[in-house]
Amino acid sequence: MLKVAASLNSLFASSLFTPRRGTLIGARRSSRLVMFRSGCIQLLTATLVLLVMTACSGGGGSSNSAQSPTITKQPVNQAVTVGQTATFSVAATGTAPLTYQWFDNGTAIAGATSSTYTTAATVIGDNNSQFTVTVSNAAGSINSNPATLTAMIGLPVITTQPKSVNVCNSASITLSVAALNASTYQWSFNGSPIAGATSSSYFIASATATNAGSYTVTVTNAAGSVTSQAATVLVGTSITSNPVSLSIAQGQTATFSIAAAGDAPFSYQWYVIAPGGSTGVAIAGATSSTYTTPVEVLSSSGLQYYVTVTDTCATVLTSTSATLTVTPGNVPPTITTPPVSQTVAISSTPTLTVTAVGPPTYLPVVSHPSGEHRGHRDLGRNRCHLHCSGGKYYRQ
Repeated sequence: MLKVAASLNSLFASSLFTPRRGTLIGARRSSRLVMFRSGCIQLLTATLVLLVMTACSGGGGSSNSAQSPTITKQPVNQAVTVGQTATFSVAATGTAPLTYQWFDNGTAIAGATSSTYTTAATVIGDNNSQFTVTVSNAAGSINSNPATLTAMIGLPVITTQPKSVNVCNSASITLSVAALNASTYQWSFNGSPIAGATSSSYFIASATATNAGSYTVTVTNAAGSVTSQAATVLVGTSITSNPVSLSIAQGQTATFSIAAAGDAPFSYQWYVIAPGGSTGVAIAGATSSTYTTPVEVLSSSGLQYYVTVTDTCATVLTSTSATLTVTPGNVPPTITTPPVSQTVAISSTPTLTVTAVGPPTYLPVVSHPSGEHRGHRDLGRNRCHLHCSGGKYYRQ
């Protein structure tokens, strides 16, 4: 710009106010003229320079130059539990468009090109990682302050619980657990730690009845410990409930039952031993966990019943015997001569008779047309009073 002003000044000096040929100028006038001419030249030069500057800047005193980015909000440190994600963000101003690139420990993260960045599920190796972001536009770029990621270990998380099993005698058993954030394992049997059982699985080479019970595993890390659900181990089959002896009145039935646990499904066979006998006879069709006798008579008293249970390992178990006792009881009466219908006058007393085999207690009952039943006992003499016509009498 100074070169432009010098050139203009030289131009005006050579062309303005030059004396005409043959004109004589006095010394005093000549001095004033020179000063006037110099001031005019400087004024014109300054005016032209100002015009040139205005034209170059687009006029109006404004500027179209881009503003480089400025970060107004830095990324902040994040702390998460291992397995969770972390999100970092930045805020910046500057001439649009702004572009972003995030870095993990100085390495550019592919695809991380927005003002926020969310990590993948964290692992313990992500602990103390530092994240930065570079914000750029046409005028330049700026780097953010680093933000530190702290990945903390939480309590272990059991993802697969040990499962209950039913096995045959001498079979092998493997109990296992799956867990996140696990450091150590300890298996327990019926609440007591098992020596040496400190891995994610527990193996029994040849199971016996002594191995049957409840198993749990405790998983531990620096944050604490969690205990699994209990897994029940059944070895072979056992009868948990034997048939019990019953006493019934003649004319009734009796129902016996058994319960077993172990290597299901089971098959059953019921047997009966005659009074005074020792050998059981298989009862045809009696092949479920319950057995109901036919209607029994007094001569059935003393019969004994038992059942065999066979499991999927072909193990056969035999229950204890249950004795059936049959008593005379209150045998329902049998009417041999029913009462006869009668027609009587109002206020008269009808006499009804019945003959039956069974207990000697009778209850005469009147069936009223309204549906009401009435009756009474009378020490062998049975009297009923008719309350309206149409009543019916019977005994029970």
